[in-house]
Amino acid sequence: ILKYETENQEPINLFLGTSLIDFFSYFSDIETAKLVFNNLSEKNYLTYTAMINGLAENKNEKEAFELFILMKKMKIIPNAVTYISVLKALINSNDKFNFDNICNEIWSTKTANTTSDHNDN
Repeated sequence: ILKYETENQEPINLFLGTSLIDFFSYFSDIETAKLVFNNLSEKNYLTYTAMINGLAENKNEKEAFELFILMKKMKIIPNAVTYISVLKALINSNDKFNFDNICNEIWSTKTANTTSDHNDN
């Protein structure tokens, strides 16, 4: 990673970084995936989702949930895949309390969006 940045005289961009996180997570090299994630100067919902999913897939459920919380604190809005990834982590860790809270969050967001759609008419 450092070699790429040195040779190209630029940091790894968002798209390459997200792809590398997916790649290293897929091959269970979660430490390198975290290194890429932590060294990205820019992150978006796709980057967070890739890292959350990688952590969940590699038995780091607590860390996946903590990253999800950080993502929301950073005002980055999760998408459906993000929710699926964090719910998978919570199921695997038998964390029913936080699972229920996330389900309620999804439901209230869906309900709010549906209600606002009807109010636009």
